[in-house]
Amino acid sequence: MKKSNENSKIESRVFVFWKLVFFLIVFYLFLISGCHTMNAENRNSQGVGYLEQQKYDLAISEFEAARMQAPDAPNAYYNIASTYHQLGAKNNDPKMYSMAEQYYKLCLEKDPNHVNCHRGMAVLLVETSRTENAFALLRSWEIRQANDANPKIEIARLYQELGKNDDAAKYLTAAVSANPNDIRAYNALAALQESTGDYQNAMVNYQTSIAKNWNQPAVTTKIASLESRMTGTVAIGATPATTFPATNASPAANVFVPDSALTTPTRTAFRDGMGPRF
Repeated sequence: MKKSNENSKIESRVFVFWKLVFFLIVFYLFLISGCHTMNAENRNSQGVGYLEQQKYDLAISEFEAARMQAPDAPNAYYNIASTYHQLGAKNNDPKMYSMAEQYYKLCLEKDPNHVNCHRGMAVLLVETSRTENAFALLRSWEIRQANDANPKIEIARLYQELGKNDDAAKYLTAAVSANPNDIRAYNALAALQESTGDYQNAMVNYQTSIAKNWNQPAVTTKIASLESRMTGTVAIGATPATTFPATNASPAANVFVPDSALTTPTRTAFRDGMGPRF
């Protein structure tokens, strides 16, 4: 009996020992994974800094390092694609366009619903005289994500870029219906209505957007501008009517830098909001 108790104690100690070993291994792997993620984010942020200085080679080097450290994260692929895209547009370089397209595709393989990657790819296709392919890309996304407002917003962007405001309005209305809480859909619809002189409906949609998220300084300024235009007065700090407002006005973790903060876009309306991701 005594020997049996001793064996039981030994087995219990062995179990506790291997349980501790297993816990330490899992904890170590968690730390390693976290370090890789943090390093990748740091490299992406460093790359964005270089890109803002138009140091394209250094930016790509940092983004590639981020991709190597977090190969399943889509943002590094998008950042690389965006950099090559800017180089292609700046220099009218088919090789750079081809590289950008390759990395946009890799980004979409990692995240089939990556909003800005879809937008970047669609812009590239339009810039390389493949507008029908751009629509096919976005419509395929819309079919896969029927209840998502984002594909509809991007299709509307493309229609507005082509001067087809009625079609753009139809898709933006559908976007609001698909997700009544999506402030981007309300802002985009309001901006389109404002640009076509439909101030009353534009005001309604801007105000709906603010009601859902009050922390939108750009939209607050838009409302002031629109009120002054409707009453014939001039508001301090008011801005003129534009096409789609920037989806993200300031850089932060996991936020896109507006295109205007990096380069002068060739297609302002549709490219709005494009840029690297941290």
